[in-house]
Amino acid sequence: MNMSQLYVQSTGVSERQVDDVAFLANSQNDALYHLNPLAAALWRLLENPISGEGAVAVIHQAFPETDADSIAKDILHLIEELAAHSLIKK
Repeated sequence: MNMSQLYVQSTGVSERQVDDVAFLANSQNDALYHLNPLAAALWRLLENPISGEGAVAVIHQAFPETDADSIAKDILHLIEELAAHSLIKK
């Protein structure tokens, strides 16, 4: 996966909050996807086109005590998962 590629939320996908838990609802297949806190933060960043590298930089600024390589690995995995379920697009 190319971390310099821009990604954005797919149309027809909305976020639902149930108490403190975030879910994505995909209107195309009526599926719900649970978001952990990092995934929820990434989802909100994806409201506008952003690269994986850009997302890593923003998250690392918010959590400077966390290793940037660890954040990059997690963001890459999340982008792959979101793309595999057609929740984001290039």
